[in-house]
Amino acid sequence: MLTFGHVGITLATGLMIKRALSGRYVNTETGRNTATAVPSDELHLRKIFERMDLRVLAIGSMLPDIIDKPLGNFIFRSTFENGRIFAHTLLFLIAISAAGILLYKRKGSIWLITLAFGSVMHLIEDDIWNMPRTLLWPFMGITFDKYDYGNLLSLWWNEFLHVPSVYIPEWIGIAIVVAFASFLIWRREVKHFLKMGMLS
Repeated sequence: MLTFGHVGITLATGLMIKRALSGRYVNTETGRNTATAVPSDELHLRKIFERMDLRVLAIGSMLPDIIDKPLGNFIFRSTFENGRIFAHTLLFLIAISAAGILLYKRKGSIWLITLAFGSVMHLIEDDIWNMPRTLLWPFMGITFDKYDYGNLLSLWWNEFLHVPSVYIPEWIGIAIVVAFASFLIWRREVKHFLKMGMLS
């Protein structure tokens, strides 16, 4: 999956979860908030998604590629020859998630949890379970599989045009991003979103 697939699908997922969590705490008959009657862990989850900066979420949705693609495909290409290395591992997800939870508990800050959620979505969208040597690194060996990609830009363009598992989610992502941008323009919230990272 390429850029728009990750960003668009992750953005839509985050917004849907936020909406679903908000709906759980409102009595549809009275319209009153019922949050005091639910477990505290659910309230924390609701709080996180309500405050989630969508700009940070977009970065998180691309974070594994932001880290791994330059390292594995360019800087250390002769060593790795693979754009899915350290930041595509379960170990990376556990580390960033644990750090995010710790930061939230100590400081009330959710930016790192937001990055972690975006990274989780990225790996799900990459079907990373089909690369167990990468997902479970270093437990199946300390090296990563190597791939002879040839010309990377040509490869990515060819996948975008001809590989359904790439171009279908990519076009879905493009549609979501365009729809979201149109919504911001229609609501005149572009400046607010760019400044705050969320809807008013």
